[in-house]
Amino acid sequence: MAEAFWYLRRAVPWTALLGGPALGSALVLLVHRWESLAGLVLPLVAVVAAAAAAFALDEPSAAVTTVTPRGRRWAHTARAVAALVPLGAGAALLLAAPATLRGDLSDWLLTLAGLGALVLCLGLSAAVRQHPGAGGAIAAAVVLAGLTPLVLGVLLDLDPPYPLPQLSDGLRAMWGVAFLGGVAGSARLLVAAGPR
Repeated sequence: MAEAFWYLRRAVPWTALLGGPALGSALVLLVHRWESLAGLVLPLVAVVAAAAAAFALDEPSAAVTTVTPRGRRWAHTARAVAALVPLGAGAALLLAAPATLRGDLSDWLLTLAGLGALVLCLGLSAAVRQHPGAGGAIAAAVVLAGLTPLVLGVLLDLDPPYPLPQLSDGLRAMWGVAFLGGVAGSARLLVAAGPR
């Protein structure tokens, strides 16, 4: 257990990992000041928290960790656990938003879980293939894909896939499938990363 803490303390880019929740906290403060921004800011908090989780799976020294006695599966699992930190912080920030503007918290948690599971699956896929710094690309793709429905929703008068104020049954099913698919894909990648 001590080795896991040592590895996580030194190997995970904590500054990048905690940058998303830091930005999210500033955004939640904006919502407390200007309530009219809630429709844009609360989805952005969820997207930024999920994007920050992608940095947990960056492994600059992938060639070294793959040949250690503990192996790649141990390193990837430890990093996947570290990815839960910005996701948990994002959930706490959504909880800190005004309840009258936030809507149903369980819908936000399901949305964040779906986003986080997909990011985790993408990050583990890059880590298994030994891409040392894919977190930045994954985070950028998550932010772009997460904000595109908001922009298109305004331009085309469409409902966004976020709980504003609550998810429809179809969107709830979509985020549930995203969560289950991301978790199943991540588990498969962790098993495949084991010793050969």
